[in-house]
Amino acid sequence: MRQFVDTNVLIYAADASAGAKQVRAAELLDRLWRKESPCASVQVLAEFHQNVTRKLPRPLSAAESLAKVQYYSAWPIFAPSAQDIAAAISLQMLHRLNFWDALIVHAALALRCRILWTEDLHHGMRFGELAVQNPFA
Repeated sequence: MRQFVDTNVLIYAADASAGAKQVRAAELLDRLWRKESPCASVQVLAEFHQNVTRKLPRPLSAAESLAKVQYYSAWPIFAPSAQDIAAAISLQMLHRLNFWDALIVHAALALRCRILWTEDLHHGMRFGELAVQNPFA
């Protein structure tokens, strides 16, 4: 079963200062690698790099971030087109999401994921077959 991993989960897994959230994120990623099919998007990988190299208390180097991005690139990765941007805008209007969250939801739907792991949307929300799960709830 494909499961989409949002940026915040990847960031927590890389953040040595995140305590219990780092442990939970790392456990989730390990389980997904072993038993499920994790997915992400170009947006997630770009946001991950930007945040882990600039916003963490102990930022990763660009080389460390690159290694992690390359590692996660083994997953199915959604790369949006202009039509995907339009579809995300439609989701934004329909569900009153911010645009970036709508683009994540659209990416997960396009990859036929059943679960979206994120803390940015309400735990239990559904978008058709896609269920939002907060790994830290």
